[in-house]
Amino acid sequence: EDVSGRALARKRISVNDPLRVNGLTLYQTSWAMDGLRVRVDGADRALRLPMADLAAVPAFQQANGGSDKTWGTFVPAPGSVLAGERKGATVVAKDMQQVFIYGDDGQFVGVRRLASKKPIEAGGMQLVVEGLVGASGVQVKADPGVPYVYAGFAGLMATTILSYASHSQVWALQTRGEEGGEEEDGVLLVGGRSNRARLGFAEELQTVVGALPARSSATEVSNVQQ
Repeated sequence: EDVSGRALARKRISVNDPLRVNGLTLYQTSWAMDGLRVRVDGADRALRLPMADLAAVPAFQQANGGSDKTWGTFVPAPGSVLAGERKGATVVAKDMQQVFIYGDDGQFVGVRRLASKKPIEAGGMQLVVEGLVGASGVQVKADPGVPYVYAGFAGLMATTILSYASHSQVWALQTRGEEGGEEEDGVLLVGGRSNRARLGFAEELQTVVGALPARSSATEVSNVQQ
């Protein structure tokens, strides 16, 4: 939105599909599960409990290889916290579609899809999973120099390709004769340069110089090669 609150663009972004608008680029840098909404024993209001990344737990990494993205949270039984007891249920999720529920003894109880809203007995209480709360990291980038960087790379690629093309240069210089002599007494200097096939270029230049007609017996032809 702009300063007046008018929407400029609307798009659902992902890691490889950013939103670009008015020289700004909005990237999704990360994604995680932030919380669980669950209703306990038919309560009027659902609890919102934070979820932890289980991949950071050493015991979970050892058991699962640390390759799965999994989040979990503990739902305490009513009154167990004040009594200092560890009673309740553990809720584990790998995506936003369903959750896996375990009792306080660590035994698997069942699976519930979020859309079902069906209750399940676990840890001595009745749970109804209302939903999962996701969290995303967003990065905003503004870099007006990007087109110039790409243009520079394009120019570098073009010049690199052109450097493989063969080209040659030839120079010729006619000097005047000594003072009092004739113009034909001068020397013709010929030189050349090539970036490819230098031996072939030298032979070709020698052939061209050798084919030049001498204007008089005093004419001297010199072939300079580089």
